[in-house]
Amino acid sequence: MLQSDLVVDAKDCGGPVVDLEGNVLGINIARAGRVETWILPSEVIRPLLPQFKSGKFAPVSASTPRCRSPPARASRATEPAKRL
Repeated sequence: MLQSDLVVDAKDCGGPVVDLEGNVLGINIARAGRVETWILPSEVIRPLLPQFKSGKFAPVSASTPRCRSPPARASRATEPAKRL
């Protein structure tokens, strides 16, 4: 898996990552932060294509989120201060 600094909206996860010549390098699969995206390389995906084409895997419905935004981090400002 590769990490990139691509800025990708959560709704756009699952899209291809291509080079300047249009060659598919992989698929962005998840956001890890505002400017961090995880990419599944094409050499991992390519061997699975026959299984996907055969219908072995159930399709994902349009209402199912393709990836999630990172969870909000808890703020330390809301935690009570500790006395020593």
